[in-house]
Amino acid sequence: MRLAPIGFIARALLLLGMPLLAIALMSRILALDPGEAAIRIDDAKLIVGNLEEASMKAGGEVRTLPHDWRGDIDARAAWYHFDLPLRVAPDRLWAIWLPRVSMNAAVYLNGELIGQAGRMRSPVTRDRYRPRYFLLPNGVLGPGQNHFAIQVVSEPGGNGFLREIYLGPAHEIEPFARAHALLSVTAVQAIVAALFLTAALMALLWLFRRQDALFGSYAAMLFTWAVHDLYYVVDSPHVPVVLLDWLWHASLCWFVVSVCLFVLRFVGERRPVAERVVLFGTVVHALMLAAVAAFAPSSFYGSVAPASDTVALALSVWPFWRMLKRYFLDGAPSSGALLTAGATTWFFAFHDWMVVTGVLDARTGYLLPYSAVGVMIVFGTILVRRFGIALADLETLNRELELRVSAKEREIRRGYELMRGLERSRAIAAERERLMRDMHDGIGGTLITALAMVESEHFTSRGVADALRASIEDLRLMIDSFEPVEGDLACVLGMLRSRMEPRLSAIGLRLEWAVGDLPALADFGPQKVLHVMRILQEAVNNVIKHADATMIRVETGIDARTGAHWVAVSDDGVGPGDANLAGNAGPGVMVSPSRGLTNMRRRATEIGGEVSVLERPGGGTSVLLRLRA
Repeated sequence: MRLAPIGFIARALLLLGMPLLAIALMSRILALDPGEAAIRIDDAKLIVGNLEEASMKAGGEVRTLPHDWRGDIDARAAWYHFDLPLRVAPDRLWAIWLPRVSMNAAVYLNGELIGQAGRMRSPVTRDRYRPRYFLLPNGVLGPGQNHFAIQVVSEPGGNGFLREIYLGPAHEIEPFARAHALLSVTAVQAIVAALFLTAALMALLWLFRRQDALFGSYAAMLFTWAVHDLYYVVDSPHVPVVLLDWLWHASLCWFVVSVCLFVLRFVGERRPVAERVVLFGTVVHALMLAAVAAFAPSSFYGSVAPASDTVALALSVWPFWRMLKRYFLDGAPSSGALLTAGATTWFFAFHDWMVVTGVLDARTGYLLPYSAVGVMIVFGTILVRRFGIALADLETLNRELELRVSAKEREIRRGYELMRGLERSRAIAAERERLMRDMHDGIGGTLITALAMVESEHFTSRGVADALRASIEDLRLMIDSFEPVEGDLACVLGMLRSRMEPRLSAIGLRLEWAVGDLPALADFGPQKVLHVMRILQEAVNNVIKHADATMIRVETGIDARTGAHWVAVSDDGVGPGDANLAGNAGPGVMVSPSRGLTNMRRRATEIGGEVSVLERPGGGTSVLLRLRA
């Protein structure tokens, strides 16, 4: 959505007015004082000197507080002293409060040390623009003139600062001192810690989502910002002071460059060549700044460092302008919020630049660390909103996927039911075809033979009866094959036994049954059952007709080598002779020398088995059927 010019100007003025209001508000808060509840010291006599000189003496030039040493004195130590006349000694505990001091201070009252903040000798404790609060012991303040002397040290020299001084009852001054300490020290420490922590979290998020470079650039921006703000937190560095000052000025440039990269990622632009050039220039700038700080510290503090800050501030105008342009194009709330936070950061940085260059005094100290709160809140809100939208989109996608999956499931279920119906129809058709073939080959052939016998002039009732009996027996076999045997070969043989044992007994043949339990056969359906029954029936019929035997033995087992099931039908009749060993039917097996055995082998092949005829050592024949498990 492109904003209209009037609407854009109105919103821009509103967005830019908020940072100015924030600066005014922060300056007002940081400048609060106890008012009439305390004595305010606005003038003090200044004596410039090192730490070895006596300080509690009359003389010195009067300076108005706050007093900034830059452009006035170039020394490492100085004394501020003033007199406090009292008609009577205070009847309660008093305190002295220094709202801002740089770098460090020690307070003396009537020649006695009241308190000091850390080291006064090199390396000096860096209480840069921190408030200092000291209680005055009872009995030290007395009627008449009370002489105060405040020793201020600066490292490097010429950078000292002292704001107005407040004296009064401790219970009146302490709330203000605590509030200033909370805002000037504790809050900055918390902000720096939050910057490091948020930078680490964003870096982890970027490592898990490398395709989203916005998180990586945001982590780099927060990290360089936190490194820059360490300057306000570290009060007792264990490194040379010039190194800490170099890090402060160099990290400002790093921070501005990371802001530029972050804005590029936020608006969705990539400029690889320009990014490499800027990063290379940042490295060169840091090295040159380090060389000047190491070999020409006076130039570093006098001109190079302020010039570096000026260049960084000028460079920071680009991301600010780019966000302003983005907001003009889309008018999105996220762009407006980030623009406001960025504008606040820029104006706070501009305020600090004026403090560094001496345009403003350091009454309120530095403001840049405080603007990090707004940036983290705004981007955190954008990030949470972004994840909320992504989560909502994911939930919508999940619902759509569930609907699609349900539709596909119904479609697959319909297809499966159709396929199952087709398979059932195909199976019924195949079974019908098999039945027709079996009836044609079995019952049909026998009935045709009986019909031919009846129609001929030469037939006997016995022959017709035998043909009809064979048809009935074949029909029974077909019916038995439909019994649910679940792959149990012993069950099949049991049904066959119930059919043939009465017949064998009627003709005087003894049946020996050696069938035991066998493992189930896989895919042992009606067709295979019928083939097995007919093979064994053919073997038994051949024994009855041709073997002249007195016994038939049926036994089963499992081949130890192949694991195949086998069924053997043996007799004690006439042996097979050499012809059977060669694979042909011989006397006592078939009417025809090869036809019966060929049929049995064909049926065995169809069900994945094999049939062989063996000569028994004691006489007789054994028909062996092997079935693969």
